[in-house]
Amino acid sequence: METIRRLKRLAEHKERMAKIDLSRAEHERMVQQQILDTHTATLASVLASRPTDAEDARQRHAYALQVELTRRSAERTLFERQRQAGLKREALIGEARERRTWEIAEENRMNEAKAEAERKLRATLDQIGLDIWWRRNSP
Repeated sequence: METIRRLKRLAEHKERMAKIDLSRAEHERMVQQQILDTHTATLASVLASRPTDAEDARQRHAYALQVELTRRSAERTLFERQRQAGLKREALIGEARERRTWEIAEENRMNEAKAEAERKLRATLDQIGLDIWWRRNSP
């Protein structure tokens, strides 16, 4: 019984750690989403502005290209963060299942122990009743 309790506590700890890992991954994903949104907004504003002359158009185009490359890099990073968050979520689900398995094992073990104790009590009470009956009915 003690082994099951220890394994259950270990599974609970692993589940807590998986929750923390998922929380961190989700936070990193949200931060990266904000970075991507910032780059997208910057690119949109650069593309929406009208150049005043050829040199200004060239500079705006170069800047827009630079921002687009940065945005694409941020987008790739976001996809990676989303993938990592998904993996962490799957790990959490696995840890939760393992914890629940140990909880069920502990409950089953407790139910078995309770049933065994009740069986022993019934056997003892039956023996006591039989002894009383023999005493009353013996010559």
